[in-house]
This record gives sequence, structure tokens and C-alpha cells, in this order.
Amino acid sequence: MFDRRFLGGFHVYAIVLVTLVVFDHQLTRAADVHSLSWVKLNPPISPSARENFAMAYDPISKKTILFGSANETNLFGDTWAFDGQSWTQIQTLVAPSPRIGVMLAYDVATKKMVMFGGEGDQAILGDTWLWDGATLTWTQANPKSSPGPLIGAMLFTDPKDGHAELFGGFNGTIDSGLTWKWTGSSWIELHPLVSPSARHAAIVGNDIVNKNVVISDGLGSLNPISTWTWDGDVWTEEFPSNALPDFSFTGTAYDPSLQRLLVFGGMTGLGPLNVTVAWTGSNWLLVPTQQAPPPRMLLGMAYDRTNHETIIFGGVGKTDLLNDTWKLTAH
Repeated sequence: MFDRRFLGGFHVYAIVLVTLVVFDHQLTRAADVHSLSWVKLNPPISPSARENFAMAYDPISKKTILFGSANETNLFGDTWAFDGQSWTQIQTLVAPSPRIGVMLAYDVATKKMVMFGGEGDQAILGDTWLWDGATLTWTQANPKSSPGPLIGAMLFTDPKDGHAELFGGFNGTIDSGLTWKWTGSSWIELHPLVSPSARHAAIVGNDIVNKNVVISDGLGSLNPISTWTWDGDVWTEEFPSNALPDFSFTGTAYDPSLQRLLVFGGMTGLGPLNVTVAWTGSNWLLVPTQQAPPPRMLLGMAYDRTNHETIIFGGVGKTDLLNDTWKLTAH
């Protein structure tokens, strides 16, 4: 079942470098942000080069947690933690099976991080795993109901009650357009009156200042080029004057110092990107930076609340897999 061509290998296509010049014609530059620059870090040890893994900040262990992924030939089931300076592999007695196409979302009510599904070596998965940052352990949950096998589902924290939630995903045949909530012991399907079109691998992140979740673009059988917000009860379609040019496989994180949901990298029809884009609460703006990492998609991105910085790791570059770590700094 494991097929890198579908999940982000894309080396069979001609990759065209997309520069900021192209996006200057499509997105307005942000005028209300600090002078920013991406700075490459040099940790003594790093995870191997990889793509399409789960990565998120864990407020309990106060570290950024990374799980799983793949390289050209193998799937990974390893767990890593980043403290702002160094990556450390965490050895656990129990761990999820190797997989790609997953996300982690923090559940405030249970103080655990939730991971769902993905694709393993033989099939798309529908299992639920919980990461405990206090004990640095994985536990497999046994919910009475669940969304079913999905890859590329978008996980996020509900802006009202703090539970982990899930939207979309691809089951191998069709995309889902359903919204699910993790209760701490099971998944329950929510039934909002309207929902985004079915999709997977979309931009997703919590917009803290506006108290909602943003989903945009991604891949889907119907046109997924649209931006939606979720307030915990209602999905609302937004109509920004600057529409994104069909992004998927991006990195996303909310930066409190900028009060913006930031997006880096990803893919359009032209190939991997190295642009930084911000959601203002009503519009998408291009964020110019003095330096940027090389173009990439299927990367990891998180805001490190301990060190107060946005970081990115790895992904698929123009010609190969990456394992570099970068942080966003203001001048």
C-alpha cells in the first residue's frame, strides 16, 4: 500500500522553483509584521531526513514532539523531542506502528496529545494513539467509535472546550468532509449545518487571537481552494481578498508574538515552496523574510512556547529529503 508517489515523493514530476516574485503578483505583502528572518540551527543530533510526519509542541513535556515518517524506501515509527537546541530520540516500550500522513493535536481536557490514522506499510490506518508528555509514553486508545481509516486528516484543538478534533482525510477511495471530536475515550461525529468541502492535506491551525481554527486549500475531488474557520460549533467560509494559490502539504503554526497563523512551504502545481504566509483573521498576506529555508513540502512546523519561537524541520525539497531545523526570528 505504501506509495511515496501519492504521499509526496513527486520526484517523477519536474520541480519548478517558486520564488517570492511569483507570489508578489498573487498576495499582498504584510506591512504590520516585524522584520523577520529564518535562521538555520545546528543541533548535534537530528532525526534522519524524512517527510510527512507528525510534529507538534507538547505543553506538558515542554518540547516539540515528532513521530513517524518515511524516506525513499522505509517507513519510520520513531519518536523524537526538540528542546530548542537539540533533538533527542525517545525510546518507548510501546509505540504506534510506522506510518506517514498523520498529525498530532493537544487535548487540553486530558493533557494528552492525540494522533489518528495515517498510512502504514500495508494499509491506511484508523487507530488512535495518545502521547503523555508527563511520562513520555504512548498508549493506544480503544474508542467505541472512530472516523475510520484515514490519511492526511487535519487534527486541531477545539477553540472552546479544548478537546482534540479532526476534519477530513482520505480513506484510499474518497475524501471525507466530516468533523469529529475526541472525548477523551472515544470519537463522536459532530453535525454542523455547513462544512468545508471534503479534503485532505490542507492547511490547518488554531488562530488564537480570533479564537477559531483555520482550514484552507489541500487536496480534494471537488475544488478545495477555499478558507474556512471553525469556532467549536459552526464552520464559516471566509472570503479573503488574497486567495492562496492551491496550497497543500504545508507547515503551519500560530506565532503569538506576531498574533498570526503562519504557513511555510508546501506545494502548488509548480512544485515545493519556500514562502511564508500569514492569516490575519480575514486575509492571507505574504510575509517577506530576510532569509528563507530551501523550498519544501510535507515538513513539520510548530511554535515552541518554551523558547518563544516558530520552528520547522525536514520535508521534501526540490530533489531530495531534508533533515534541517530552522527557527523564525524577529529583528
